[in-house]
Amino acid sequence: MRFHCKAVAGLLVALTVASMSLAQFQFGGRGGSDLMTLLNNPQIRKELGISDEQTEKIPDAVFDALSKVLDAKQAKRLREIQLQQKGDRALLDTKLQAALKMTDSQKESVATILRGY
Repeated sequence: MRFHCKAVAGLLVALTVASMSLAQFQFGGRGGSDLMTLLNNPQIRKELGISDEQTEKIPDAVFDALSKVLDAKQAKRLREIQLQQKGDRALLDTKLQAALKMTDSQKESVATILRGY
């Protein structure tokens, strides 16, 4: 009888932990403490009423804030890593396009090629 009570208690604890983990995963993972993870979650953006225009501005705002904490070399390297992580989609980045002095025709060609796969 004791074994069954312990088994049921253990199962209840396991289910409680699993449900808490699932809730955290649904709302950003890692307990929802990472602000970028939260802001990338469509449910959170909807709840906060964040517009598409605001969503587009968030990455630049975060980078600008980080630039106040990091020195110039760190900020530059972070930007490089960010572009590397984007892969070929980095060519859609408006700041990179401006730095490369891409023409409108080149921008359209890149977008067309990237849509192809």
